[in-house]
Amino acid sequence: MSSASQTPRLLLPDWAEFERDYVVGGVPHTYVVRPAPFVGLFVESGATKLGARFATESDAVPTPITAEIDVALRIIEGRRMIEVSTSSRPLFANFFGLVAEVVSAVICEGRQERIALAEAVARWQSLLSRKPLMSIETQAGLFGELWCLEQLAQRAPAEALDAWIGPTQQAHDFRFGNIELEVKTTGGTRRIHLINGATQLEPSTGCTLFLLSLQLAAAGAGGSTLGETVARSEQLMATVAGARERLNSLLERVGWSSADAQLYPTRWRLRTEPRLIEVAPGVPRITRNSLATLAADFPSERLGHIVYAIDVEGLGRVCTGAQLEDMFVVTLPKD
Repeated sequence: MSSASQTPRLLLPDWAEFERDYVVGGVPHTYVVRPAPFVGLFVESGATKLGARFATESDAVPTPITAEIDVALRIIEGRRMIEVSTSSRPLFANFFGLVAEVVSAVICEGRQERIALAEAVARWQSLLSRKPLMSIETQAGLFGELWCLEQLAQRAPAEALDAWIGPTQQAHDFRFGNIELEVKTTGGTRRIHLINGATQLEPSTGCTLFLLSLQLAAAGAGGSTLGETVARSEQLMATVAGARERLNSLLERVGWSSADAQLYPTRWRLRTEPRLIEVAPGVPRITRNSLATLAADFPSERLGHIVYAIDVEGLGRVCTGAQLEDMFVVTLPKD
C-alpha cells in the first residue's frame, strides 16, 4: 500500500503520475490517502476497474450516478465503505478528477462522504459524459506545437497561425514557404521520438522537411501548464481580427477545451535546447519509397499502419526560439 501526504495540494498525484505508477502495469493496488477513517483509491487486476472507498457510518444506500459509474455501500474488512468506481477505461482520467475533488472535500474540508460525493457529481455530470481527457503523450505533443507557434508568432501572429496546419489533418505540423516542420516531443533523456506512418517523415512536393526535436521535463512549480501555454498563444493572437477564434477552433480539433484547463495541472518546460534536423540522408526513417525497395519476400503493400521510434540524438543543430522565428520571417512576403 502507498500513503499520500496530508498537504491539500498533495493528497493525490496528478493523473499522469497515477496512471503510470498504478494503472499501466495492471497490478492490483490500493492507494491509501488516509488510514482512519479510511480514504483510498484502488485499481483492480488488469486495470479493469478504478475506484475509491470512503469509510462511512451511514447505512443508507448511495444514489446511483451514471450507467458507467457505480456507487455502492460495501463492507470491506469489517468496515462500512462508500465505494465509487468505473470499469470504463476511457473514463479513468475524468473519473480520477472527480475522485480527487471528493477526497479533498472529505479530508481538507471535513465534508461528510456522501454529501461531498453528491456535490462533486453535480458539478461533474457534464464533464463525465464528455470524451476522455488527452493522454499525457497528446498533452506533451500539443505543448510542443504551441511552443513552436509561440516562437513563430512573435512578429507575424496571423501568418504563424496560417502555418500551423497539423490540426487540419495535413501531413506535417507547420508549413511556411517551402519549409515544413514536424514537431516531436519526448520526456526521455535521449531524443527518441515516435513516428506514425510511412509518410510522416516524407516532405511534400517541392518542400524541405525538418524535424524539430523538443525534450520536455515536468517543471514542478516552474514552467507552464497547458492552460497557461494556450493563454499566451491567445494573447499573441489578440491583435489580429478573428485570429483568437481561429486558434480556439484549431485547439478544439486536437481535443483541447478551455473548460478542462484545470484538469491538466502538469507543468512543462524545455529540458534542453531544441534541435532542428533536416530530414535528409542519414536521418533514420521509413518511407513509402524505402518500403518499395524491399524484396518480393517482404510484400510491403500488405503492411498496415506503421509506428516506430527513431533516435536522433546528436543529429541536426541547436535551434533557439529566436532562430526559429528568423527562419520563419524570411519566408514572409515583403511589403
